[in-house]
Amino acid sequence: FAYSRLNQITMTVTKQTSQLLIEPIYVVTLDKTVARLTAVFRCTRRGARQGDLTIQMGNWIFQSLRPGSENVTIDTETPELLSPNNGRLTIPVKTLVDRFDVELTATLPLENGVPLASEDVDQSNAQIELQFPTAEQGKPQHATVALQTEETLSVNAVATTDYSEIRLPAELQSKVELELKPLCFRMRNVGPPAPLPVQAVRLERETLVDIQTEIVNVTSQRIRLRQTMNWRVRGVPLSYAQLSVSDIIHESCDLRLEVN
Repeated sequence: FAYSRLNQITMTVTKQTSQLLIEPIYVVTLDKTVARLTAVFRCTRRGARQGDLTIQMGNWIFQSLRPGSENVTIDTETPELLSPNNGRLTIPVKTLVDRFDVELTATLPLENGVPLASEDVDQSNAQIELQFPTAEQGKPQHATVALQTEETLSVNAVATTDYSEIRLPAELQSKVELELKPLCFRMRNVGPPAPLPVQAVRLERETLVDIQTEIVNVTSQRIRLRQTMNWRVRGVPLSYAQLSVSDIIHESCDLRLEVN
């Protein structure tokens, strides 16, 4: 400003405010007795770039925490972080950029476990409602949930108006075990993540064996055979295989087993 004579300019100085947008991503691995969670909070911050991020853990048991990107620093030695208070986890975050990720892991014991699949299984016992940790600060965006299970479990999503099933995003393929064929969901509306109800049952073992026998050679005193057994096991894993061998083969001690 330029004036021909001395004047006064009145100004008001206020502290710069911080606006925080958070896009949560949850990867859940469901076991018969426990659920394991990897949660990534993708933050976009405008304004002040230092401060705490408080996560409401709910019933989840905190396990570990690390920066989800190279441009953020987390003080992992703070008392608030080492001893979550009343399910609230306070994370001191320092960063010089506007976009950064924070990643944590947690577990959730399943009170009644996953029931064994049967015709008379109680559907209410088979239903599990997954509630997710949420950030207390900022404005939550669309939450994404990837759900994977062990091979011994069968999981189906319960119809809900809060989520829609989507294809697994390429960015999540490094965080899941693709052979388990994870289900992926995305919240339809912006806001805190809603509970995700699923139905889970334990599978019984199903064993299929394909046997192929061929004659290797024939002499005047002996017939040599090769038998190939291809095993396919679904559901509960097979810990051992029991074979029945005829007395003639057993007594001759001319038996060789190979496992590929």
